[in-house]
Amino acid sequence: MAAWIWLVLGLGLMVLELLAPGSFFMLILGFAGLTVGALGLLGLSESLLSQTAIFSVTAVLLWIGLGKRLRSVARQRKNEPGQLVGKRVVVQGDLAPATHGSGELFGSPWRLLNVGEVMIADGAEAEVVGEEGVTLRVRAIK
Repeated sequence: MAAWIWLVLGLGLMVLELLAPGSFFMLILGFAGLTVGALGLLGLSESLLSQTAIFSVTAVLLWIGLGKRLRSVARQRKNEPGQLVGKRVVVQGDLAPATHGSGELFGSPWRLLNVGEVMIADGAEAEVVGEEGVTLRVRAIK
């Protein structure tokens, strides 16, 4: 099989992992595919049998070596509430007290809930005081 097919397969699996994060299985298979593609480009792996063997061995070794560690890191990040508390978010549109709106933090859009007692103006920064799932609880900066 051509090396570029392995490269496309590897990148595709990595993109799928980004779209549906979870066990890192597709990420590891993606790395294995990229490895086979790189070896193919260097002329070190020509036959389909050798490419399949390299893919399989690389995937198993990566899974044994990295799988448990990657899952534990993901589990820790998932279980750390309040990572964004104290950060500043830019409000998009006026945000009255006790209402939902939107804002931007680290270049990503977020759903906001104004838990303060004053209006937050469009373009102003607000402080994150809590998290509720994908909603950030914010209040005006004094």
